[in-house]
Amino acid sequence: MPVTSPANSQVRSRLSAQGIGWRWTVMALAAVPLVGAFAYGYLLPMAEGDCRFQHTYGFFGPGCGLTRSFVAIAQGDWLQAIQWHAFGPLLFLLFAGSLAQAGVELACRAPLQHRWNLWRVLRRYPLGLALLAIAMLFYYGLRLWVGYATVPAWIEALGSWRFIQAGVLQL
Repeated sequence: MPVTSPANSQVRSRLSAQGIGWRWTVMALAAVPLVGAFAYGYLLPMAEGDCRFQHTYGFFGPGCGLTRSFVAIAQGDWLQAIQWHAFGPLLFLLFAGSLAQAGVELACRAPLQHRWNLWRVLRRYPLGLALLAIAMLFYYGLRLWVGYATVPAWIEALGSWRFIQAGVLQL
């Protein structure tokens, strides 16, 4: 049965059983890294250098530093979060936004309007998502270069290079 909003005459549909299941799944998947970040930040000791990807392949992966970045955000240290992984804050906010949206939609038993619906906004701009993926790959290549290659002295003198290098060398 459709739901009519009193503020306008738009009709919104109710969530189907499949839609409800999807929201619960999104909430569970989005909550895991967020709860883990707060747990590691305040309750559990975080093991240093215990990355399975690094042990297996001998170099760090594209997601190395994300857990530490999330923990830094949970502790309120956004600058350290960016240093651990530049995309950490963005991904943290996407997880938090997805969790909030799924929770609101489950409470209302209806999807959010188009302009407030994070998932529809993301699907609406596929070129933006493709550019974001390219930027993440470029950033990963830059981090590999910082961690394993030698660079000219003038690049090492740059403050931005040292900022990235400080985070990478701690991985």
